[in-house]
Amino acid sequence: MYMSKLADSQRYEERINQVTSYINKHLDGDLSLHKLAEFAFMSPYHFHRIYRTTRGETIITTVRRIRMLHAALLLTQSDMSIGEIAQKCGYNNTQSFTRLFKSIYGKPPANFRNHENQSNQAYLEHTAYKVSIQSIDNFDAIYVAHSSLYLEASHAFDRLFTWLNLEKFATTDFQKLRIFIDDPCLTPSHLVRSRACVTMNSKFKPQPPLEVIVIPGGKYTVIRHKGPYENLDALYSWFSTTRRGVTKVDNNNPVFEKYVNNSHTTPSHNLLTDVYFPL
Repeated sequence: MYMSKLADSQRYEERINQVTSYINKHLDGDLSLHKLAEFAFMSPYHFHRIYRTTRGETIITTVRRIRMLHAALLLTQSDMSIGEIAQKCGYNNTQSFTRLFKSIYGKPPANFRNHENQSNQAYLEHTAYKVSIQSIDNFDAIYVAHSSLYLEASHAFDRLFTWLNLEKFATTDFQKLRIFIDDPCLTPSHLVRSRACVTMNSKFKPQPPLEVIVIPGGKYTVIRHKGPYENLDALYSWFSTTRRGVTKVDNNNPVFEKYVNNSHTTPSHNLLTDVYFPL
């Protein structure tokens, strides 16, 4: 019975992952419930129920979240007009796009762009970061046995938590981490590979495709970032030009991000991320 349920869960997980990839590649297209259910080879009712069970939110919420995240990235990393960004993110009506964006980020797109550009300049002048040196012990983290592009963080964590739920992992006492495979200070953000992880309870025995990675202890430069995750690029840009020479980044000493608060319940401007650079 357990194996049958596990096989069903794996099959659904594969389909849901394909849907998420489809969303990311077709942000300017039809991403309605009926269209995505058809892509997943399910009825709309069945797809809605399965998706909400495995991801903890509705497909409509996911589509909106991914589109708005992409819009925020384009606002801070491109010179495209607001109308062009709205179109690229699937919104033909710029006014509707602006209202939705403001409801999520607290500012209309133009104000968000101006504010974030000014903030990024302030970051480059080292006025926005709290920097400390910390010593940590070795600790274990769990991840799904594959890497993902850094900009696909939400998808990677969705996949990880689906498997953790299947394995009855206690989801009350852990921290979310993102461990880098590529050096985020030297690699363009759209090419950076990383692993979505959570800290591991010593009693938990992960089964494939879940695997354990050991984060080495030692001294780290720790920089606290406050604000939307999409602004972390400014931190890496600043760090690469100021303190880069004191770090050693390789497969045995990865840079990692630790997410201090809950992104689902915390306004984006209050999100806290601690970034650990090995000394």
